[in-house]
Amino acid sequence: MKNSTSESAERLKIARDLHDTLAQEIAAIGFSCDEAVALAPLGAARTSLLEIRSRLSLLSTIVRDEIALLRDEHRSFGDLLREFVHEIAATTEITITNGIAGDFSLNGSQNIELFRATREILTNILAHSGASMITISAVSPGPRFGVLITDDGMNHEMATRERSHHFGSLGAQERVASLGGTLEFFRENSRNHYQLTIW
Repeated sequence: MKNSTSESAERLKIARDLHDTLAQEIAAIGFSCDEAVALAPLGAARTSLLEIRSRLSLLSTIVRDEIALLRDEHRSFGDLLREFVHEIAATTEITITNGIAGDFSLNGSQNIELFRATREILTNILAHSGASMITISAVSPGPRFGVLITDDGMNHEMATRERSHHFGSLGAQERVASLGGTLEFFRENSRNHYQLTIW
């Protein structure tokens, strides 16, 4: 019991530190970026500032997610995903359809690892694919537990080759593998498909 209490206290301390430092700094940079956008004339510079602001909003959402996970690690995968999609949908013109229910869940910390893997894939799509739509759905091949993410952006394999120094997809694969599952990619009907399957 003592170890559990100490761990909970440490998690809350880390959450407070993240909120008081990183989250606050990102928010301050975001406000400065808003001012720069307002002052910038129409053109390439303003477009670049808007893109930076969009990435900051996404980063802010991810940091808030991590703070919330540190404070409460017992939410279902479905609830975690619903909250993330709700947050990012307000900051992008990409249409995001989430067909996963709130009670879609694994056991304990598995929810967090699956959510982080799914979030990493979604973040990569938002940042790099040029997609106009993303669809997220649950799949249940036999006794397995799966998530299918589809987007209409540029070919995933081509995009990955162009940014070989990025490790987001690898991180998602490693998280899914740690759960005893697989992350598979295939392209069909001019769409990218990412299937995360947990046994």
